[in-house]
Amino acid sequence: LFGKFDFSRREEPYSGFDAVCRELCGEILMLRNDTSTEAKYQEIRDEIMSELGDEISLLTNIFPVLDEILDVDYASAPAVDSSDDGYAKEGINYAFRKFLRVVSTHFKPLVIVLDDLQWGDAASFELLETLITDRENPQIMVIGCYRSNEVDDAHFLSKIMRDLHEKKENDGFRITDIYVGNLDVPSVNQIIIELLSVDSDDSSLDLAEICHKRTLGNVFHLMAFLSMLEEEGMLGFNLGLFQWIWKIGRIEEETAVAPNVVDLMKDKMNKQTGEVFNLLQLASCLGSSFD
Repeated sequence: LFGKFDFSRREEPYSGFDAVCRELCGEILMLRNDTSTEAKYQEIRDEIMSELGDEISLLTNIFPVLDEILDVDYASAPAVDSSDDGYAKEGINYAFRKFLRVVSTHFKPLVIVLDDLQWGDAASFELLETLITDRENPQIMVIGCYRSNEVDDAHFLSKIMRDLHEKKENDGFRITDIYVGNLDVPSVNQIIIELLSVDSDDSSLDLAEICHKRTLGNVFHLMAFLSMLEEEGMLGFNLGLFQWIWKIGRIEEETAVAPNVVDLMKDKMNKQTGEVFNLLQLASCLGSSFD
């Protein structure tokens, strides 16, 4: 399950978890829409209803999408102030934890990926801590990603991480910190070898070196740069040789004017028609994805 916090929604409680709920509901609804798994859907729904009872309204007020699988009239339930009412937040955290306990017995292991935690809100961090420290749900794994340069010691995420590290031994859960930096040339070369099915490390080293020079080893920039090379005809699959080939001299010459891939991407965007460019501008206001 994947959730992403957005800079434009950073004051909105639980925005990242809303995406998680939508994806999870989609998986459960697939069971309902298939006659061979409809009974499984009913089983999951009944277990959720039994486990949560009246607490269901706490969740459906915050995550209305859950009503699609629970058939609860959340509009008639009392409003819940998730941002100011500490008691309500405790109830929401407890209810969501019980909800995931039920779901994780049917979808296990349950892996939740939360991206851009640096833009998360306090309520989401408290819910995150509640899920991670839940001794009764060993089937769940949470992967959190954030930009370390935007999270200082005073950031709420830093506080939560300190608390989790202090609790992990007594509460029986594990935390692994993985610091991801830019890739070196050998690592870039290894990615190219895997992507292009290159037989020898040496045969792709020249391409790896120019890719590293242009992208500084940033993974996102590297993938965008390789995609651009293919689109521009500097990297392509030769059907006669049945292998990928590239023109290193042309790559050196035609990408030398751009110090990094950001400028290349800007240039690509500027080549679009006015209609497409306007659409991109509007789409950017909607966040990282839109329907």
